[in-house]
Amino acid sequence: MLMLSSHQQKLDGNMQGLRPSEARGLALSPVLLKIFKPCVEQALYTNIKRIEQCTTTLAAAADWSLTCPPIGSRSLGTASLADVIASQPKLSSSAHKFNTMVQELCEDIIPLEILQLSEQTLEGVMQVFNAYISMLIKALPGSVDNENLEGSVNRIVRMTETEPEQIALLANALLLADELIPRAATKLSSSQQSNNKTEDTSKRSTDRQSRPVEQRELKRRLQRLVDQLRDSFCRQHALELIFLEDGGVRLSPDMYLNMDGNPEKIRVVSISRISGNV
Repeated sequence: MLMLSSHQQKLDGNMQGLRPSEARGLALSPVLLKIFKPCVEQALYTNIKRIEQCTTTLAAAADWSLTCPPIGSRSLGTASLADVIASQPKLSSSAHKFNTMVQELCEDIIPLEILQLSEQTLEGVMQVFNAYISMLIKALPGSVDNENLEGSVNRIVRMTETEPEQIALLANALLLADELIPRAATKLSSSQQSNNKTEDTSKRSTDRQSRPVEQRELKRRLQRLVDQLRDSFCRQHALELIFLEDGGVRLSPDMYLNMDGNPEKIRVVSISRISGNV
């Protein structure tokens, strides 16, 4: 995130230049921060849009196969290769790019925490994850634009063709929501605590107590977005269970009546009909 790094360097340089004046009693830092903050907010917004655009471009040509992250990716940090192989989940190429850019964004905003941009950054991450979930939904066969899907994106996305590819969509969403985005949020939370170290003890204690609540709320918000994809996935397979490709019906009332309410028998026959064995 070059723009954020550039703003950080400029801010650091100017803050150092103010030290002699502030040593003489001139409180100029608040004025400088007030001037800098709109510029950094604009850079943050630009980077958030860039994440959405880059992942959209990749999703348009994705094969939806799950792979380990590229060696040398910044999101791997300084972990050894053995640790990476053991701990890094497999994602599709677009999800790897999404995760890398989100982790980079959070890491680059940390040195600028004096501007108190953690909440804005996290909201930006939620925004692009919402857009990414919308793209995954559009990759499901038979999906239609849902006007009620907040933040949906009307771009070309390569459609999944097999069930493993469709399951890969769910794997992307679940791993990002359960592990990777919360990991980025934890970085922001830790940096905010470090930046507030000069505050009184009671305030720091309150911040520590509220952090688990904030993390749970974040995971709930992420899960609600994942549920949109899961619902679309289940709806598609429910339709496949009920209807034939030519519009005919796989399951009929008579079939259920003849099964004497045996759920296992219903399940076996349903699966057999889908696979063409009945």
